[in-house]
Amino acid sequence: MTRKEQRTIENMKRFGGGFVALLAELWIRGDSENRRKIQVTWPKEWEKYESWDTTLIPVQKLVLVVSGADMYHVRRVDKDDHYGRNYCLTHDEDEPLVEFYWWSDCKNMSYDFEGTPEEAEAAGAKKLGYFVSRYNAGVFAERDPKYGLCLHGGGIYDKSYNIEPGALAEALDALGIAHGTHVKK
Repeated sequence: MTRKEQRTIENMKRFGGGFVALLAELWIRGDSENRRKIQVTWPKEWEKYESWDTTLIPVQKLVLVVSGADMYHVRRVDKDDHYGRNYCLTHDEDEPLVEFYWWSDCKNMSYDFEGTPEEAEAAGAKKLGYFVSRYNAGVFAERDPKYGLCLHGGGIYDKSYNIEPGALAEALDALGIAHGTHVKK
């Protein structure tokens, strides 16, 4: 997936209605032939979201990035935002948090919703994925941008979750999180 295609898909998921968001999900899952079919069958929708100037849009709170074979939702949590399991906590610090969710189409995912998973389903809330980790935003200022990030080291029976440098930088840029600005050389 090219960077332009990734931005188009993110625009479709973020700003499109239910149908356009579903097209984006299908495009992500499709092989090259099915992706071509989506672009040919719905060219106006594709072109609309491909040409959007997202620099005029306020800082995002949620972005989907591709890192190798994995996809992650990366979420910015600002002061007074809810977070945690079923959004039961309220962030009370000025420094934002950055949350990482491994995105898959499995059950038992976290939702962008305050309440139980059943209530989230009933409300049509957005699936975030499986929660992996959370960091204070300030830690990224001191990280060298040439390195990715191990979100969870895994183990004998657990998957290891890692985000590549380019995907991490893209997510932090989209969320307005400074990174690599205080790296000692």
